[in-house]
Amino acid sequence: IENGVNINQKDEKGNTPLIYAIQYGNKRILKYLIDSGVNINNEKNKNYESPLLLATLKGNITIFRYIFENIINKNHNKDDDFNSLLIIAIQNEKLNIIKFLIEKGVVNLNQEDKNGKIPLVIAIEYGKKFRLDMIKYLVNNGADINKSSNHYQFPLHVASLKCDIEVIKYLIEHGANVNQEDYEGKTALHIAISSSECKNFEKKINVIKYLIDKGIDVNKKDLYGNTPFIININKNNSKCYLKIMEILKANRIDENHKNIILNQVNLFSAIQNNQLTIVNYLIDNGKSINEENENGETPLFYALLCENVEMIKLLVDKGANINKVNNHNETPLLYAIKKKLKLKIIKYL
Repeated sequence: IENGVNINQKDEKGNTPLIYAIQYGNKRILKYLIDSGVNINNEKNKNYESPLLLATLKGNITIFRYIFENIINKNHNKDDDFNSLLIIAIQNEKLNIIKFLIEKGVVNLNQEDKNGKIPLVIAIEYGKKFRLDMIKYLVNNGADINKSSNHYQFPLHVASLKCDIEVIKYLIEHGANVNQEDYEGKTALHIAISSSECKNFEKKINVIKYLIDKGIDVNKKDLYGNTPFIININKNNSKCYLKIMEILKANRIDENHKNIILNQVNLFSAIQNNQLTIVNYLIDNGKSINEENENGETPLFYALLCENVEMIKLLVDKGANINKVNNHNETPLLYAIKKKLKLKIIKYL
């Protein structure tokens, strides 16, 4: 360097000596390069990583602090968007970097990123081992628990989608509005019940119980007229569906709710999805076993088409009309033969 070497020379990856000093966490070399006039402000490698971005990803607070202070104190034209760095630090759970940026007052904790998401929502989405630590620090330093991201996506809704009971409890205990609605009029209860991200049955049930205990409106309709307990049967297995129905009966449910469910939950869909327990439940609670679709077909026709012998037997045992004809004047037997169904089904009819 003293003999005039180019201290900003890039290798085939676009990395300069400064970038490598940051990667290896060598503060002495880093300081010497900066004191020697290295380009610290606009320098980026082929991965578009600036010195501050790289230091954020590495999570080395000593290196990060030194670069930050040199950018600020030497009046460089700030190229790095500190809120973008905050988001990256959150996504990678670099708690020390998060704390530093917030303490320096260079970030807005309620500002949306390019995808319309606020830092608190990102912490809930990406957080793993340190998610609660990040969330608490953000909230304690001014993150608005009741501020929504794009499409009115509230922190409580995101936590409910993941069925993260710890985060849900923290948010509600610190002022989250339990009955907040997203852009479709859905509350956290709608979201928790229909969540496909939550694979753990017990976790989902615990979240539903907790939200109800905290006063969420169990009769709230979304913009499509669905209450939380009008379940999308494509997203919950029979065990989960019936457990939720038990909770429904035990908690301040509208007297007319069963009628609403029977009117809106589709028996044909349950048969197509081979949900025997749900079909049995619906029929036992008053769902018409001989209702017709636009083609004049009853649920029995659907069971035949699925070649589900157990479902066919259930429907017949419950009183399905085996002589009912559809719009093509076909009985279930004639329909089964024309569709070339299995002999055992034809024999049973």
